Amino acid sequence: MRTIYGFIYTLRPYERGIQETLGKYNRFVLPGLGIQIPLVHITRVRDVREHTMDIERQQGRNPTD
Repeated sequence: MRTIYGFIYTLRPYERGIQETLGKYNRFVLPGLGIQIPLVHITRVRDVREHTMDIERQQGRNPTD
């Protein structure tokens, strides 16, 4: 997660964010160009891409496993 304090910011297509005003939730932020008031607004950005990983086969109770 990253935090944006600047005046102008850009969110990539795979990012979503929330904007806080003086520490309280204000709105949901979608990808694209955004403007905020520094020190009053803070935008917290999260990567929402799906992450996959390989998992080894596990032994089960069934004797055919």
